[in-house]
Amino acid sequence: MKMNATKLLSMLLAVSLMAALAACGATSTQSDTSSANSDNTSSAAAADDSPVYGGKLVSYHSEFYNQFDPSVNTQVNTVSFYCDMLWNIDWSIDRTDFNYGSSYIDSKYLTGQIAKEWTIADDFSSMTVTLRDDVYFQDKTSVGMDSKYDVYQGRQLVASDVKWTYDRLLGLDGVAIVQEDQTSWPTILHMLNSVEVIDDQTVKFSFNTTDELSVNNFMCAFVNIGGPEWDTLTDEQQSDWHYADGTGPFILTDYTGDNTMTFTKNPKYWDTDADGNQLPYLDEVELVYMADSATMLSSFIAGDLQILAANNDLISTDQATQLKASLSADQYEQYTYYGSCIGVGLKQGTNGLAPLADEKVREAMQYAIDVSAISQYAGYEYDGVESMLNGCFAQGTAWNDVDAWGDDLINSYTTYDPDKARQLLEEAGYGDGFSFDVTLFQKMPVEQFQLAAQYLAVVGITMNITIVQSPNEMTAIGMDPDNPGCQFCSFGCDSVSFADNTIPSSGTNNPIKQNNPEIETLFNTFYTSTTVEDQVAAAKTLDQSFMSNHYILYVSYAAQSSNWYRSNVHGLNGERVTQCYYMGYMFARTWVTD
Repeated sequence: MKMNATKLLSMLLAVSLMAALAACGATSTQSDTSSANSDNTSSAAAADDSPVYGGKLVSYHSEFYNQFDPSVNTQVNTVSFYCDMLWNIDWSIDRTDFNYGSSYIDSKYLTGQIAKEWTIADDFSSMTVTLRDDVYFQDKTSVGMDSKYDVYQGRQLVASDVKWTYDRLLGLDGVAIVQEDQTSWPTILHMLNSVEVIDDQTVKFSFNTTDELSVNNFMCAFVNIGGPEWDTLTDEQQSDWHYADGTGPFILTDYTGDNTMTFTKNPKYWDTDADGNQLPYLDEVELVYMADSATMLSSFIAGDLQILAANNDLISTDQATQLKASLSADQYEQYTYYGSCIGVGLKQGTNGLAPLADEKVREAMQYAIDVSAISQYAGYEYDGVESMLNGCFAQGTAWNDVDAWGDDLINSYTTYDPDKARQLLEEAGYGDGFSFDVTLFQKMPVEQFQLAAQYLAVVGITMNITIVQSPNEMTAIGMDPDNPGCQFCSFGCDSVSFADNTIPSSGTNNPIKQNNPEIETLFNTFYTSTTVEDQVAAAKTLDQSFMSNHYILYVSYAAQSSNWYRSNVHGLNGERVTQCYYMGYMFARTWVTD
């Protein structure tokens, strides 16, 4: 049970002040607790078991979309049940090397899906792709559906389907551009100039760029392949789930809007696993939405719900305790991962506060806050730097390398030292302190920011917190470069477009509005890189430089969230992204036992 925040802080400050009196300059450091991943069961261990065919898997699903066009973006993750892409994740790679939850991908992690072979021109101006010749569209009658819903009549997928798919995303070759959702395909596929059918199994992509990175990003775009018959359907038919069609491992056989979605094994699916076993293993997957956590908990304990997973905590800490008390250790598996760290973006801007413009002051503010104590109050644990920091780029991407930051930089974020904070403030000419404003949305963890404000007050800094009723009210202040007020901040970019929108001073979603020529130059180097290797190197340098400037005042460790699996679920279980981009492909490689 949490102690009252004011009482907790008073106790913590009393202890810290006594320690300071006993030993001037003594530093209170955080101690490692048990690993947040200690409850994990290795996915690799489960994958060593022989797959079992048949059975039904029931999984919680957070949100359904009434969109079935193959052009929909990755947010509509259910499309991966019934559609395929040219390339897919190479499931044989060591998953500790790749963050499956990230939208940043390197083509070295890909293998052919519909694509059998591909050749890239020496100058990266084109790519010729040979398709598999055993890929067929779904036959709905094979699972008892009416043949009128067979959009493609179970025909073979050919190169002209690939051309149609990409042409309509960009409006190429006279094909009308599709407007299915908010995905900006012309931005994502900016490098693609034309698509040419060589023969039924060969297609050639020509690019308007001549660099490795552009080709890499082209391959990594999540493009689901359909065929021109789709555009012969009426708008009403395209929004009818019965017509959802593709070459994927499952057929959509039932859908109750915003409630349940049922997928049945495609008995004519063409793909196999690494050992040659036909996919998918499961006969049926049912995705279920539940509005309240009590129902989720009781269904999971009863075994009616086998996967309780999303990109956030679905049940409370008390309910997790109840779950563990209700089931024996061999009846469930827990997969724990870190979310974003919360902090304050210390705005620079065109009308910024003079103290916040001084890096020494910003560093002093971090030393003044006992992040460990606030995190413990919030129920978060320290499990090394990865639970503490997101720089420009999210951990788990190739762009972030905390280990290369050096001890001094890491310590400047992880150490509580009010004496050093006072010393730095004196050196910067702000020994008497100063005041600054922070605006928070009411659903933020306000208490943690209030605790941080009280820590800052001990070294003479006043953080005035204003709580507003909507995110728009908060961002209206935080994103205004002429308003010196700060707001909540959580960095950790995992895509180029996100980085472009948050890191440069001109980024429309940048709450810091820094005017640092070094950061701008480093970002431009990252953004204009032409090889994957150069971009990764540039990103790591940018990440470290950004953090050395202390633009973000971290308040607590990263929130810890858990996914829960019944132990009869095997294969690619435990991955955070059962709710993300490769959802259908993952379930195609998942099986259940009695």
